[in-house]
Amino acid sequence: MSETQPNEIEMASLKGGNTIVVQQAPKGINMFSPQQTWDNLIAVGIKKTNLPLDRLSVLGFMAGVYISMGAFLAIKTSTNWDETIVNPDGTTSTVKASAGLKSLIFAATFPLGLMFVLINGAELFTGNHSALIPALVHKKITLQGLAKSWGICFLTNFLGSLFWAYFFVYLTDAFEDEPFKSRVQGIAEKKVDYGWGQVFLLAIGCNWLVNLAVTMSNQAHDVLAKMVGTWFPIMAFVALGFEHSVANMFFIPLGMMYGADVSVGQFLWNNLIPVTLGNIFGGAFFVGFLHTYIHIWNTEEETKKPKARV
Repeated sequence: MSETQPNEIEMASLKGGNTIVVQQAPKGINMFSPQQTWDNLIAVGIKKTNLPLDRLSVLGFMAGVYISMGAFLAIKTSTNWDETIVNPDGTTSTVKASAGLKSLIFAATFPLGLMFVLINGAELFTGNHSALIPALVHKKITLQGLAKSWGICFLTNFLGSLFWAYFFVYLTDAFEDEPFKSRVQGIAEKKVDYGWGQVFLLAIGCNWLVNLAVTMSNQAHDVLAKMVGTWFPIMAFVALGFEHSVANMFFIPLGMMYGADVSVGQFLWNNLIPVTLGNIFGGAFFVGFLHTYIHIWNTEEETKKPKARV
């Protein structure tokens, strides 16, 4: 999701008369209020649906690459932690590293990808719900515009993920040796072994947290605050084992490249389709819709009420 804060000039120039005045935080306060943040996200949503096709496609491709960079780093840094020691009798033993430690390192390094997306600017399918849904609810964009943005982002995120997995991981033999090869195979095989109901719920939880990360990043002013606001929710969803459709566009095809026992049909039917649907529901309803109701609708209704006479 491209999160460069828009300004009033940009908003005033949008097609169709969709002019939104972007909120500015009061002096001395280094963050927007929740209501200001959601007003700004509506403006971001309008801007997204007006992106030219070529620019949207490139930004979507880069988002897939960025998420794959974080996933690549997470596997690389969390895998080879077991230690082989030589016993006094000449035999060797393997000291297994804590599974919790490996999971923590994996979760702590994965957020790099979304940091790149939000700070450098890219269009991530799963992260766009917090901007497009409020804009749709307030009739600032059309359903057709929403579908176009989601569809192009989904396809180009997929292409970017495959590009990074094939050219910068598989062709470089990054995981050809053990225990890396078994790890990437195991990740892919585990992800297609869930039932639809289970993986759908895991996907809802994932994109709920992803879009909270997006809103917290938009709420912050400086780069460090954006990084912190992004890191905690993304670290949480990874550590909790939730399912992210764009990350899986990297994890599962990569495992298949390294010989995982996963077919294309299993990848699509057992994982990508239900995870995509769950991501949409988690991001669109629990963040995009509910926060619009909390921070914008209720505020508008309050301002319409007649003031009580004293």
